[in-house]
Amino acid sequence: MKYKLKECRVCQKEFKPFKSTEQVCSYKCAIIHGKKKVARKQKIEWKKDNDLQENKAKLQRSVNELARVIDYGLPCLARGYHPNQMHGGHIFSRGAYSNMRYNLHNIHRQSAQSNHHQNEDGLLRDKLKEEYGTNYYQSLESLQNIPVLKYTASEYYGFYLKCNKLVREYRSTIKKTLPVSERIRLRNEANLRLGIYPLDYCTLQP
Repeated sequence: MKYKLKECRVCQKEFKPFKSTEQVCSYKCAIIHGKKKVARKQKIEWKKDNDLQENKAKLQRSVNELARVIDYGLPCLARGYHPNQMHGGHIFSRGAYSNMRYNLHNIHRQSAQSNHHQNEDGLLRDKLKEEYGTNYYQSLESLQNIPVLKYTASEYYGFYLKCNKLVREYRSTIKKTLPVSERIRLRNEANLRLGIYPLDYCTLQP
């Protein structure tokens, strides 16, 4: 079978491949290409095991996305409208309460504009009380007692992979706006499955 000319991944010269999977034109380029692949893999592995701050940031982005998936179809909790860009807003800020930053109960849909204004944190809390009830809000306040998280870079990376899997799973099943009770249930479930927090700090009741 004849294949179309390809551009070599290393030297960029055109060559005629014998197999559809060929990516380089010669043995010399194959060696160089192989070394580059190994180097990329080693870099990824290094980041996974050593880059604590980056892995924490990756996990945060993934958890925020999971919260938005659970809140599918709902308007900004603080302002009550459908924005062009929705964030995962923290009821209690990451800066002051870093121990709560990955807990799904502390993250709810919030417009980008509202999330950028710290003076709207109080508005977000008030709207949460209205929608979820005072009992839920008071239970959320108790999560301020969560012990400080002490995980390695590779452990954070593991949580990140778990969370990505949950995002895909929930996105494939959540096709309509869910009632409050179901959103709470899914946040309980997600916290338990992620395993970031002790069991006592994973689940809240309406």
